[in-house]
Amino acid sequence: MQDRPTAPELLEAIEEFLRERSKNEPDRFFGFQFLVAANSLGILRREWELEEGILRNEWDRLDALLGADPRPHTASETRRGLLARTDRLCDDIRAGHFDEPPAEAALLEHLIATSREKLVITSPQQAEEPA
Repeated sequence: MQDRPTAPELLEAIEEFLRERSKNEPDRFFGFQFLVAANSLGILRREWELEEGILRNEWDRLDALLGADPRPHTASETRRGLLARTDRLCDDIRAGHFDEPPAEAALLEHLIATSREKLVITSPQQAEEPA
């Protein structure tokens, strides 16, 4: 592990630099490009910081829907496993396994939570629950 600044801290510093540069850039095209770069770095930073917990949460929710399955040890294996489990969930949805109210409610809860976690990474202001 590296000392400070950490990778997320470096990403945040570059993100802030580019965001400030976008505000002060006289050429609107380049200002927009700086803003896109800053937003992209923000997504990378949030994913770096939050991904482990989000992957774990999604795995646990799928355990409740599909039955328990041991979680892999690495993030890359977990991502691959989640893709396979999501494919299985889609097959189960098509087969009608979630048509009845209790199962349907559990499925909707999973889908909403998963969507909200994706928004926390890509657009955190959109993920906030309305007051």
